[in-house]
Amino acid sequence: MGGPSDPWTACRTDFAAVVELGLFVHTEVRAIMSHRVPSDIDCKSPPFDRFRSIHWLAAARSGHAFGESGRHQLYVARDTRSCANLLIKVTSKPGLFYEQELTNEIASLSTINRELPDSRYFPVLEEHGRLRDGRVYLTM
Repeated sequence: MGGPSDPWTACRTDFAAVVELGLFVHTEVRAIMSHRVPSDIDCKSPPFDRFRSIHWLAAARSGHAFGESGRHQLYVARDTRSCANLLIKVTSKPGLFYEQELTNEIASLSTINRELPDSRYFPVLEEHGRLRDGRVYLTM
């Protein structure tokens, strides 16, 4: 037992690699990354057309609440240009109420990335902008 051909060893190794990459985390009740295709973003149009394997992160990933309510929707995707896993954050609805927090986050990350370009402790703001429907998004 425990050798390279042992299925349990391979399973534990694969699961550890997935968790280390931040692609999947399992709580006591359910997975926090949905396998459903996102319905509120157009995966075939810019800026999301360069990503593959876009998955919605469940609202209850902290274990506090269920449902999709909130100011932002979070997704994880694979960037085809850099081959990196990215977090995509999109406001739930257009309007100042929903985008104020995200606009502040964009400004803060822009400043941090400019002032501390070699820091490994802060996420790198890859891209941000406004979608055709008026919502704000960022990728990091």
